[in-house]
Amino acid sequence: MPLEQKTGEHPLVATSPDSTNGRDGTTLLTIKTAFANATVSGNTLVVAAVSARKIRVLGYSLNNGGGAVIRVNFQSQTTPISSTKSLAAEGGGSNVYAYQGFCFETAVGEALNLNLSALGTVGADITYVEVS
Repeated sequence: MPLEQKTGEHPLVATSPDSTNGRDGTTLLTIKTAFANATVSGNTLVVAAVSARKIRVLGYSLNNGGGAVIRVNFQSQTTPISSTKSLAAEGGGSNVYAYQGFCFETAVGEALNLNLSALGTVGADITYVEVS
């Protein structure tokens, strides 16, 4: 099922398959990565806020290393920006990469957080760009 694109947004176009750069329209963007190991209920910082920029997530991977089912979602500061995923105990995970467009993005100037429903051990790896 293709991703729906927000009106007025342009998909990221990589300059080459192994490139660390891409373009949003005519703006050259640097593709970045980040990770977090969340162990507490509530928010864990994944990417710090960037002044006058949005954090646009192109792909992510989640893995539950704990012994209980945990529900997770990504948040712009404290506002949910992704659906809630239920990760099975001991290795339950989720891998998503948007081949066209993007998965989700924060509001301008807000951090990207991973929110856990309970104590646990959830690893998150993301690929993202910063856009205005």
